[in-house]
Amino acid sequence: MLNVNALGEQQPITRTHMGVLVPHLAETAAGRAARLNLPQSGEAEFALQLGESGLQLAELGAHTPGPVQVDFVEDAAEPLGLL
Repeated sequence: MLNVNALGEQQPITRTHMGVLVPHLAETAAGRAARLNLPQSGEAEFALQLGESGLQLAELGAHTPGPVQVDFVEDAAEPLGLL
């Protein structure tokens, strides 16, 4: 999938970006985005979102299902760089 920027250049659309659901977690979300090599903004098909109840994966766009939430056990998720 390609996106055309203001200069007419085609760029691939990032499939997933990191989002934050509550402002006080923005710094934590930025750190996780850096560890996972995910952009924090831009056009995407999915968003890995950080909120009060943890991480959730949401498909973006109209008529999409609700986000998928996974309750990671802290010790198990740490090697994955998710916590």
